[in-house]
Amino acid sequence: MLLQRFFFVALCLLFAGCATLSPAGSLPSGDTRHWKIHRIEIGNHVVQFTIPTGESSDWPAFEVPKQIDLSKSKLFNDVNQGPDLLSRFWDYRISRYGDVDGTLRAVIILWNSDRELSDEKELRDGAIDNDELEKNRDVKNGRKRAPNEKRYEQTNIAGKKGYLVHQRISGAYYIVPVDLHHYLTIYVGTDVTRSGWREDSKSAAEAILQSIKIEPK
Repeated sequence: MLLQRFFFVALCLLFAGCATLSPAGSLPSGDTRHWKIHRIEIGNHVVQFTIPTGESSDWPAFEVPKQIDLSKSKLFNDVNQGPDLLSRFWDYRISRYGDVDGTLRAVIILWNSDRELSDEKELRDGAIDNDELEKNRDVKNGRKRAPNEKRYEQTNIAGKKGYLVHQRISGAYYIVPVDLHHYLTIYVGTDVTRSGWREDSKSAAEAILQSIKIEPK
């Protein structure tokens, strides 16, 4: 009887160990076959992207909207920042209760521009205007901000001409116009360090970026 109990406990521990390791096989990689396509209507345009299913429970749950009503009052705040189109996080760890090695992040935000975004220069200047609004708000509220120099590199993103914005302090992000008075900021990145997972998360980040499109309805 004692021997039977020993084997029963050993078998349970074996299954528990397998269950603990199982989430690693479902972490996002470049395999997009089971990812979900989202389409969001914004005025006369549609923003589309494909992302992994699920999200990490340690982060606030986020429901991707199907439509953004540009005529809605107070859609944009005092620095012209609007609603999130995407805010999802995927933690890479062996088990639900294990330590997090790193996180894949995907955030897309809609912004209003007081300038008409007729070309790339106006897009850049419109984003700089909003940065100044945010800086002035922080100063007014007594918040100190470390200088965060930015460099704008022209690039193609979401099927359009935009910028990759390099920041001295935090990570780089993209800006791209939606229409003449609205643009997106796009941040997709990973800080995963574990060998294997690092490559998988980078492949997933690149797949998300490549899937983003902005098209007329």
